[in-house]
Amino acid sequence: MVQRLFTQGIGQQLADTVAFGQLLAQHRADSAALQAQVSEERSASQDRIAELRRQSLGGVDTYVDPVSQTLVQLPVGWNEYWVSQNGAYLTSDQPGFDPNAFDDGGWQRLQLRTF
Repeated sequence: MVQRLFTQGIGQQLADTVAFGQLLAQHRADSAALQAQVSEERSASQDRIAELRRQSLGGVDTYVDPVSQTLVQLPVGWNEYWVSQNGAYLTSDQPGFDPNAFDDGGWQRLQLRTF
């Protein structure tokens, strides 16, 4: 009887050790995944900061060109930028200015890129 209880106890300890090892392995995997995610997010944040610093020092802002679907960098100092279907750019300081009212060139307003 004592021998049987002892054997059952050893068997339970072994099962508990295996279960603990599995939990520990899962914890390590979760920790590694979290660390990788934090590293990626930190790197992306540093990239955004560097891009904003470069734009600030260079005196440019980045806009999305709706015609070519590309990013363009244009000098700061204007309120609005417009692009025509043939790729010409137009600047304006007047709020509400719409070049389409004067020219049927299919002008579209550029949107400032946000991070």
